[in-house]
Amino acid sequence: MRVLHVVPSYYPAVRYGGPIVSVRGLCEALARTGAEVDVATTDADGPSDLDVPTDRWTELGGVRVRYFHRWPRLDFAASAPLTRFLVAEARRYDLLHVAGTFSFPSLVAARAARANRVPYVVSPHGSLEPWALSHKRWKKVPYWGIFERRNLEHAAAIHATSDVEARSVLALFPGARIIISPNGVEAVTPPAVARNQRQVVFLGRIHRTKGIDILVRAMSLVARELPDAETVVAGPDDEGEWPRIEAILATLSPRPRVRYVGSVNGDDRWRLLASSTVFALPSHSENFGIAVLEALVCGTPAVVSRGCPWAVLEERGAGRWVPNEPGQFAGAILELLRSPERRAAMSRAATELAAGYAWPRIGEEMAAFYGDLVRSRRVGEVASGA
Repeated sequence: MRVLHVVPSYYPAVRYGGPIVSVRGLCEALARTGAEVDVATTDADGPSDLDVPTDRWTELGGVRVRYFHRWPRLDFAASAPLTRFLVAEARRYDLLHVAGTFSFPSLVAARAARANRVPYVVSPHGSLEPWALSHKRWKKVPYWGIFERRNLEHAAAIHATSDVEARSVLALFPGARIIISPNGVEAVTPPAVARNQRQVVFLGRIHRTKGIDILVRAMSLVARELPDAETVVAGPDDEGEWPRIEAILATLSPRPRVRYVGSVNGDDRWRLLASSTVFALPSHSENFGIAVLEALVCGTPAVVSRGCPWAVLEERGAGRWVPNEPGQFAGAILELLRSPERRAAMSRAATELAAGYAWPRIGEEMAAFYGDLVRSRRVGEVASGA
């Protein structure tokens, strides 16, 4: 089975957060099942271009990757060379998997697949959640009506990473075929570092949807009882959100100890998660939240908003799943910072929970879904005489 993943950006463009990690993990897991997996992407890296070859295939982790030059340097990732490649090569694949929506690569990939009668899967990566659709609604509504709805309506299936995301998709497309498969996590041995008993960590893009304003207000409430508690905020700020957070911090009394450290990747990322006592994610909307899973791998309990599909944290005793309100977040964080016994129990549960999200299992699952879609398309073509 030959599968082409089409994505606006790919590793090493880690500034784009979870989707970069999850798409790479899925592609490499699929390759290990025996599927022939290629990736067509652009050299997008925020305001710059990745330092990658754009004139030939590159191999990463058993996956062939072809980067195409993006112009202009916008997140929409328009690329004439990518368009030419898809027009010429889409027919050579058994299935296309389109990562993301509201982007140029997803638009041309869906059209090329339809033109060549190749089934395609779309992974919205949270873009169809109500909060996400309402953000910058002024430009999404016309694009949705002209392009995006048609792309999704004609997909052979839509990939959701959680039951919550599946319900959001079905609200827009009743009767759509949904593949529910979570993101996975790489097999790592957490670094042996001492935990800072008063350290809370947020790790992700610095973006309004992440609710960092909720977190800093919560930490002001925490500081009334634990003034030495510190929050480390890590992640790229491509949209200039951090100055707004600093302005909020200036109004808080007491002002909590909050330290912004910018992007943290590789081994530094794992050390930061393993050295923290609590991971916090107050997002207004998440289809998954890969950083939650990475924290669990490190045995770090998570306090997560109900805008994220992580009710299982409460069910398995690996963290707290709370309303996205400062008082609720503060209460859950204080519970963990104050109680070593509670932390230890949640840490053990976190590690056990993370073990169920191994990439090899998820790769096998997705390969089976692909096989069903390809066989269904072939049976349909035989029945219609195509």
